[in-house]
Amino acid sequence: MRFLNKIVTTALLCLALFGTEGIYAQDSDAILKSIEQNNLLLQAYRAETDAEMLENRTGITLSNPEVGFNYLWLPPAEGNTRQDINVSQAFDIATISGIRKKLAGKSNEILEEEYREERIATLLSAKITLINLTRVNALINIMERREAEAKQLSEMYQTGIEEGHYTIIEHNKALINAININTELQSLNMERQQLLTQLQFMNGGIAVQYNDTTFENLLPPTNFDEWYNQIEERLPLYAAARKATELSSKSVTLSKMEGLPEISAGYMSEGLKKGEKAHGITLGISIPLWANKNNIKQAKAAERASRLHEQSVEQQLYYTLYSQYEKCKTLNRNVVQLREGVNSANHTSKLHKALIVGQISLTDYIVEMEMIYDMFTQLFTLESEYQTALAELRAVEL
Repeated sequence: MRFLNKIVTTALLCLALFGTEGIYAQDSDAILKSIEQNNLLLQAYRAETDAEMLENRTGITLSNPEVGFNYLWLPPAEGNTRQDINVSQAFDIATISGIRKKLAGKSNEILEEEYREERIATLLSAKITLINLTRVNALINIMERREAEAKQLSEMYQTGIEEGHYTIIEHNKALINAININTELQSLNMERQQLLTQLQFMNGGIAVQYNDTTFENLLPPTNFDEWYNQIEERLPLYAAARKATELSSKSVTLSKMEGLPEISAGYMSEGLKKGEKAHGITLGISIPLWANKNNIKQAKAAERASRLHEQSVEQQLYYTLYSQYEKCKTLNRNVVQLREGVNSANHTSKLHKALIVGQISLTDYIVEMEMIYDMFTQLFTLESEYQTALAELRAVEL
């Protein structure tokens, strides 16, 4: 009777193992926010971007004014000395019109998009790590229950030997099964620790706790073209390419303005004989006859190249994301089919009844249970592949 009670207890324990209904992860968003704040590489890239943005705003003002002073010794007949003072300021049309400032602003917008791309890549890497950690947590959850079940089986067969129900060979089979499960559990725990260490590194050395065992219930977009039209402008690579085209267009305008004369204006005071002075304004003009040669042609050629690059990036992003979208749909279908198969093949209660009444041997029982566990392992692995593909597709939303 005690032996049968232990069999029933083990059966109830195993029945609790096979729940596949998913819930939303509770703390993944908080971890991603923490990584965004604490990631040292991201902080370094932000500082580097800010420094480059300041550099772009350097040298876009008028040139420094010039001040001159002449102290001259004259012949005795004309007096002792003469002092001349002149102050002048050069004015170029490109600076006065504000085109240089606009170019600096557009360059900074490109830098900001490059930073966004780095941010998304960092958060995507963390997201994928969390997905893998969810898979490992789920497998550990299963393996811990399997370990408890295997230990009880071993104990039951030990009791069965003492009561004359089983032989030492059957007990050894149960014991070896428990050892194998424990070894696999240790391997999973090691993988979990490695993933937590990766997250800790991403989080600036701050430890992360993540115990979720279920995946987020997310689906691919219903209509790819509608979704793509909504997110295209937010894609950092496309936005940077588009702004680079706008920058090259403004560069053409700058080249044209640099071909205009540069004007200088100022004040001059000149000492004359017998202490008299002459003073007034000065005007000058610098005509760029040679310095700007071929600059406009080069700027227009660069603009054409930028437009072609923008078109290439747009096309590449569209078809890359479309391919990823099709992959997500296929993986999602496979997940649904496999989950249905796991649920229909989950006949652990029948296996336990068959083992109790002696319809199957312990070997058959272990093999059948291993096949069921393998199906759950395949399901969690496939779900993690789907979640990873979907995270890559929707990375711009991070």
